[in-house]
Amino acid sequence: MEETLYLGILSLTGSNFSLQYLENFFEFYNKKKSKEGLKNKINIILHSVAENYLKFEESEIRKEIIKCLNDFRLINVYHLIIPSSEMFVFKDLFLSNSNAKLDFYFSVIESVNVIKNSSLKKVAIISTGNSFENKVFQDQLDGLNVQYFCNDNLLEMINEVIICSKQSGINAHVNRVFNNILAYLSLNQCDSILIDNFDIRKIFQINKAKTHLKILDTFDILNEQVLKSLLFMKNSENYKTAL
Repeated sequence: MEETLYLGILSLTGSNFSLQYLENFFEFYNKKKSKEGLKNKINIILHSVAENYLKFEESEIRKEIIKCLNDFRLINVYHLIIPSSEMFVFKDLFLSNSNAKLDFYFSVIESVNVIKNSSLKKVAIISTGNSFENKVFQDQLDGLNVQYFCNDNLLEMINEVIICSKQSGINAHVNRVFNNILAYLSLNQCDSILIDNFDIRKIFQINKAKTHLKILDTFDILNEQVLKSLLFMKNSENYKTAL
């Protein structure tokens, strides 16, 4: 008999972000299911705190987060995925609720743990260009004494790739700018890339064979950890396969 696992996704940046992550999660899960014969069914409940959180006062966002956590409890959903990097700023709210049957999986924490357990020396941060979001990762990497790289020139090239690929698809110009990004990162002695940006994720996946840099995708890392923790631990053979 298949066991149904209920997960919650709590997003700060609106329903569109949540739906994009949801699609990413099930694509990842279905590949695992096909490859490793997973038997679990997964039901996911979405909650978005705010469509445009920048218009909210911090106190209002905190109230909305608490309301969402209570809503999850009421419907007996205790495993919560937090894919929004911005949400990490409110981690104290989640930690204060962690003893109330709630388990949390943050994209920031899981990604930083992977970097912590690696031998990487200098990580290029590829995000949305939101200084608020960049600072979240920068602060965490500072705590690990891991160098990071992110500047206006890099963001400008990333934005050019995103805009051009949306307008004309992944064409010769997009590939040329992408190759310039890889060369620029190598020139600045980066050995890895941390991707936290939906729009450029696909381009990196298509072109990953072109670079020697290690590519770390925050969503892939998050999905892997969620599935290891909640699915594979139930079956020691599956867990060994996952490792």
